[in-house]
Amino acid sequence: MVNCSTSASGYACVDSLIQAAGGVGYGDEFARLGATVFGLLPVTGTPSGYGFPAATAGGYSLAAVDLSSYARPSTAASLGSNFLATTHTYQLDTIAAGKTTYIRTGVVVPAGAALLLVIR
Repeated sequence: MVNCSTSASGYACVDSLIQAAGGVGYGDEFARLGATVFGLLPVTGTPSGYGFPAATAGGYSLAAVDLSSYARPSTAASLGSNFLATTHTYQLDTIAAGKTTYIRTGVVVPAGAALLLVIR
């Protein structure tokens, strides 16, 4: 079992706990969390590592959470130059009825950032 010393930062502690449990690390899990929350992912049909399925660990059980029924905020946060290490935002694009293709150009992803695309 991983223990975090008082000298370890919160980020380093959580990162080591995630890796000890078989995950890639904090950055990967945090990106998946953002995709889950802003993508309003359902419980069923969601790829492994995304969504909030039911889980049991030790004596604790968590019920599944279906985010697909929640309302999305009407506007995403404008980040400007304030894109910090733990910042999330989203861009909601829709395809018009009857259309079968979609093209978007001009997307700029800052160095060191992750872009996750959720198609529903």
